[in-house]
Amino acid sequence: MGLYEKLVTLGVRRFILILIASFLAQQTIGRRLADKRRGLPPGPLPLPMIGTFYELSEPNKPPGLHKDFYRLMQKFGPIYTLYFGSNKGVVLNTPELWFEALNVKQDQTCNRPVLKSFMAFTFAQGVAMNNGPRWRAIRTMLQTSVTNKQLGEAAAPMIMEELNATLHSLARDCEKGKTVIDDLRLVTRLESLNFAMRKIFSFRFSNKMTPAYQDCQDWLRIIFEHIGQGSPSDFMPILEYFPDRARDEFRLTCKRMHVFLSDELAKHKRETGKRKPEEYDFMDAMLVAQKQQMEEQKSDPNTVVITDLDIKVTAFDSMAGAIDTSATTMEWIIYTLINHKPVQKKLHAILDEVVGPNRLPTLDDVPKLEYLTAILDEIMRWKHFAPQGLPHEAAEDMTLGGYNIPKGTQIFLNFYSLHMNPKYWKKPEEFRPERFLEEERELLDTVLHSEKFFKNPEAYKFVPFGQGRRRCVGYGLGRIALWLKAATWFHCFEFDSVDGQPLDLDTEILAITMLPAMQKVRITPRPAAKVLKSEDVLTCEAR
Repeated sequence: MGLYEKLVTLGVRRFILILIASFLAQQTIGRRLADKRRGLPPGPLPLPMIGTFYELSEPNKPPGLHKDFYRLMQKFGPIYTLYFGSNKGVVLNTPELWFEALNVKQDQTCNRPVLKSFMAFTFAQGVAMNNGPRWRAIRTMLQTSVTNKQLGEAAAPMIMEELNATLHSLARDCEKGKTVIDDLRLVTRLESLNFAMRKIFSFRFSNKMTPAYQDCQDWLRIIFEHIGQGSPSDFMPILEYFPDRARDEFRLTCKRMHVFLSDELAKHKRETGKRKPEEYDFMDAMLVAQKQQMEEQKSDPNTVVITDLDIKVTAFDSMAGAIDTSATTMEWIIYTLINHKPVQKKLHAILDEVVGPNRLPTLDDVPKLEYLTAILDEIMRWKHFAPQGLPHEAAEDMTLGGYNIPKGTQIFLNFYSLHMNPKYWKKPEEFRPERFLEEERELLDTVLHSEKFFKNPEAYKFVPFGQGRRRCVGYGLGRIALWLKAATWFHCFEFDSVDGQPLDLDTEILAITMLPAMQKVRITPRPAAKVLKSEDVLTCEAR
C-alpha cells in the first residue's frame, strides 16, 4: 500500500473514531440537557450503555450501595438522579422526602419495578414484586390471615416452640463439650424458616439438618445471591441474548423452587377441607379465599381472583421475608453484643432481675425490658437489614422535592442516609442503645409499635420496617418474633468470640439484605437454659 492509500485509510479510521466519539458525547450531554429541561433532579453524568454505574460499588464489594448513595447525597443534594444502564432512578435521602413519598404521595410511589431477574421466580405475581389491584388483594389477605398485629401476638407460643427446639439443641451440644457454633447463620435461619414453614405449610424441618432442609436452603441461597448481585440484563437488555452460566443456574433453581411449591399447593388442595378453620395455615386461607372469589366473580366480573401462581409466589415471599429479616438481624445482634460486652452484661443482669432463671421471657415482660427494646431499635438503626431498601417505582408522572419524576422511574429510599446522618443523630457511628432511653426516648417504641409514629416528617429519621403502602407486610409478626428471639437467646446464653478478640463488624455483604461476615461464636449456657424443651415434644410434622 502506497503512502497516499495509507493516509486515506488513516483518515477514514480517524473519521470513524471521531464520529463514534461525537455520537457518544451527544448521547451523554444530550441526555443530561434533556433531563434538565424536563425538570429532573441533578446527578452524575450518565454514560452511554452503563449510565452512572461508574459511581457505584461492585456487587458485594465495599463500601456498598447504601454508602455510595450517602456519598452522592453530599455531592448532589437530598434527591438526585442515577442511571442503571438504561433504567432511570432517583434516590431519596431525607425524612422530608420520605414523608412526601411514603405518606403524602404513597399511592403514586407504591409500585415495584419488574426486573427480568425477578421474573424467573415471581412472574410479577405474589406480594413483594407485584403491582395493582391483584397486589392489593393479596397483601390484604396475607395480613388478615397471617401477619397482622393481633395474629403476631397470638403466634407467640409457636415462636417460643421453635426457639425452645433450636436453643435446647445448642444447650445439649454444650453438655457434650461443643461450645462453638461454626455456622451461626445456618442456625438462625433454620429457626426462622421453621416458624415460617409452620405458618405457611404446617410442617417444619428437623434440627438434624435433613436432606429436605439442605435442598430448600440450597435453592434459597442461590436465589438470594442472584437477586442480591443483580443481573446485567436487568439494565442492559441486549445481554439477555448472550450466554450466562450464573443466570442459567438461577433459572434452573427457580424451577426447583416452583416444583416444591407446586407439590405443597397440590397437597393442600387435597387436605384443606379436612382441617378446621382455626387450624388453617397460609395456603389453606388463600385457597379458601380463592374459592370465595371465584363464586363472587360469577355475579361481579370485576372481582379479583388470586391464582395458584399468586399463592405459590406469595408463599415464597413469606419464606424469604422470614429468613432475611429476623434471622439476619439476630446475627448482627449477637456479633455486635460480643464486641460490646458492657451492653451484653447489662442485658443479662436485667433479664435475670425481670425474668429469673426458672422461666423464659414472654410478651408480658416487654414493659420491664425497655433496655432490650432499645437494643433492637439501635441495631435496626446501626446495621439495618436492608439499608438501601427495595426500589419503588413511580406509578404515574409526579413530583418529589419540587422535581419532576416521570412514570416508571425507580425510587430508592436509602435507610442509611436517615439512620447514620449526624444531622439527625448524636454520634450516629457509635452503637449506643442508651440513646433510645435518653435523647431519643420518644422513639423507643418504633420497632414494636410503629403504627403510633410517622404522622409528621420528623418521625421519618428512623424507619425500621419501611412505611406507606409498601411497609413490610410481615411487620405485625416480625416485630414479635424478633423481640422474643433476642430475649430468649440472651436469657439462655452468653456469647463470645472464639479467641476473645473483637469480631469483624465492618464487612457488610449486600444480598437481598445486608449480611455480616460469617464468624464462629462461643456460647456458654446460662441458668435459664435448663428450662428449654426439645423438639421431640412438638407434634408438628417434621421433615
